[in-house]
Amino acid sequence: MKQITGRLSQNAGLFKDVIVLGGFVDNHDNPRFLNENGDWTALKNALAYTLMAQWIPILVVYYGTEQAYNGGNDPGNRESLWPNYNTGSDMYKFIAQVNTFRKTIGDDIFQSKQQERWADDQFYAFTRGTGEKVLVATTNQGSGSSQQRTIPNMPYSDGTVLQNIFNSSDKIYAKQGRVTVRIQNGQPKIYHVTSGESHQQTPVDTSNDSSGSPGTLVGIVVGLLAGVGLTVGVFFTIFRFRKLQQNKYENI
Repeated sequence: MKQITGRLSQNAGLFKDVIVLGGFVDNHDNPRFLNENGDWTALKNALAYTLMAQWIPILVVYYGTEQAYNGGNDPGNRESLWPNYNTGSDMYKFIAQVNTFRKTIGDDIFQSKQQERWADDQFYAFTRGTGEKVLVATTNQGSGSSQQRTIPNMPYSDGTVLQNIFNSSDKIYAKQGRVTVRIQNGQPKIYHVTSGESHQQTPVDTSNDSSGSPGTLVGIVVGLLAGVGLTVGVFFTIFRFRKLQQNKYENI
C-alpha cells in the first residue's frame, strides 16, 4: 500500500486545493471492484479510505457500490438499481455508518489535512480533524487476515482513549505518544478520540519500525475531478492486489 504516499504527494504538486478533488472506488463505466476481487472486506477497506480521505468521496454519482454490484465489462457493469435497491444490505449499512460519523465531525473534517501515520505493503493509517481526533486504519490483505502496528509520534496525551465506530467495545489507549492498532479478519477501523487530550498536528517520524515504515507511499482509487478531469485508479489496484496475486494476474 506504499503507493498512496507518492500519489498524495503528486496530487499536492498538481492541484492548488486537493480537498476539492473527487475519489471513488468503482463506477458503472468499468468493471466493478468486486468483479476483480470478490472479497467484500477488501471493498470495505477501500471504501473506508475513500470516505475519510482528503477529497470529496463520490458515491452518490456512481450508483451500485452500496449494493455490492460485481458486474464486469459493459453492459455487466450497468446493473439496474431498481428493483434491487436495498437499504438493509451489509454494504449499504457500512457506508451509511461511515457517512453518519462524518456528519458528527462536521466542517472540521473538510478543513483538516490528511496526516499519514503509517504506510507499508499491507497496512495504511492516517489521521484527520483538529488535533487529529480521527484515526483510520486499513489493510489490503482481505478476509481472514490479521495485522498489528504500534504507531509512534501520535499527538495524544497518555491515557487518551480512541474508540472504533464499528465496535464500541474496541478501544485503544495512547501511551508515550504511541497507539497499537490490531486488525482482525481484515476489517478496516475508524477510531475517534472519546476522552483525553490531543494536540495540534505533529510531524511524522519516517524512520523504519519493526512492522513497517510510516513515511512511504500507498495507493488508492483516486478519481480526480478538477479542471483537467484526471482520473486515477490506484486504491482500486492496491486493495485487489492480494486477489490478483492468487489468480496469478499481473498487477496494474
